[in-house]
Amino acid sequence: MGRRQKGTGSVTRLPNGKWRGSFEAGYTPSGGRRRISVTAPTEAAAKRKLQQKLRDYNLQGIAAVKRSYTVKAWLDQWLAAERGRLRPETYRTLASRLRHIIGAIGHRQLSELTPEDMRAVAASCEDAGLAASTTRGVYGILQRALRAAVVEGHQVPQPVLMVRPPAGQPSDRAAIPLPDARRLAVYAWQHAGDGLHVPDTSRWVAALLQGMRQGEALGLTWDHIDWEAGLIVIDRQLQRIGDPSAIPAGMEAEHVEGRYYLTPPKTSRGQRVIPMIEPMRAALERWQAVAPPSPYGLVWTRPDGGPLAAGADRRAWHSILGGLDISREDGGHYVVHEARHTTATLLLDAGVDPVVITAIMGHSTMATSRGYMTVSRDMAARALEGVAERLELS
Repeated sequence: MGRRQKGTGSVTRLPNGKWRGSFEAGYTPSGGRRRISVTAPTEAAAKRKLQQKLRDYNLQGIAAVKRSYTVKAWLDQWLAAERGRLRPETYRTLASRLRHIIGAIGHRQLSELTPEDMRAVAASCEDAGLAASTTRGVYGILQRALRAAVVEGHQVPQPVLMVRPPAGQPSDRAAIPLPDARRLAVYAWQHAGDGLHVPDTSRWVAALLQGMRQGEALGLTWDHIDWEAGLIVIDRQLQRIGDPSAIPAGMEAEHVEGRYYLTPPKTSRGQRVIPMIEPMRAALERWQAVAPPSPYGLVWTRPDGGPLAAGADRRAWHSILGGLDISREDGGHYVVHEARHTTATLLLDAGVDPVVITAIMGHSTMATSRGYMTVSRDMAARALEGVAERLELS
């Protein structure tokens, strides 16, 4: 096979099965190499699109190529560039959000966008039944992508970048009322280790008493529980990753089985050490005595010791709530994360210092000095003991 002629570009297959054609076209205003890219479902189609871009570039220069870029063409290129630095879950969310944008204005050329196009994206999201917060998120992603296009030399009208985001709405997340939270906590504590629930009900003691996120709880391993010091170390979460090649370079990801991995929390703020107060210790000790052996050391697992899927965890949560006749005022279920919201609310209602609350919940980083850590853990322990008292677990 003859060597590819210099200046004709190249075509490669992407992990998602599509094909990307690209060629170098000088340098960007920031000094980086400028690459013009196209994507297509087949190699032949990618080559045809690439040759058309090359002809435009050779005849009229970079301005002609940039002017002809559609929103879809740019978003496809931008998403491919973002993939290498995003966590798999974040990448999937981004790709999902971009589909709403492409469906609304993907055919429009970047250089011809108007503020009305921006509003069309918001209207499309609302028509699709997306929550106001999600619609704002889609809008923010579009603005970020368009600013990146400007950096790369594309022509995007300035008024488009100045359109204000759609109005948001308050979150409908709610804390479980104290009487219901007490019944739930007492039931979970009393049945911990009875071997009748999957996951064991100590899982819900941890959710209400320790404020653990779902991924943190499902990714907790026994070696991260310091029984002697009375501490739980949270520095990993269980995550389902469909395509291992999507794991960014440099991200620690310990394979568990199948598509399940233990990965760091989304931010360093999520890594923390929280006190294991007595009711939590008792529930965990009872569960450990009867828990099925897990080859991965996981605390809450399937009956065979394998990782528990988030969906199965949610169904178990709804089953517990249904059995106790606990529901929202509108009759709907509380979501799993609202157990954590309940913990934060109980801490606030008890007058706990916000600094201590954020340290417990993982919203900020505790100081690293040994003296401050000791004081903070004592304060955190007292705060969580107050929650246990309100839940009648002490």
